[in-house]
Amino acid sequence: MGTLSDCLGYRALEDFCRRHHDALVTSLQLPPTRFPSDSTFRRVMMGIVCDV
Repeated sequence: MGTLSDCLGYRALEDFCRRHHDALVTSLQLPPTRFPSDSTFRRVMMGIVCDV
């Protein structure tokens, strides 16, 4: 969702999650935990790229 909202960097994705945390937890039925950091987004994206 963040990428679709023009959040193109890791920090931008972190900010998106920070701003929309409550809506994301409710909409996606996630446990109410902390939002991921920019480092977490980087590790996930690197894992996706490396697995292809």
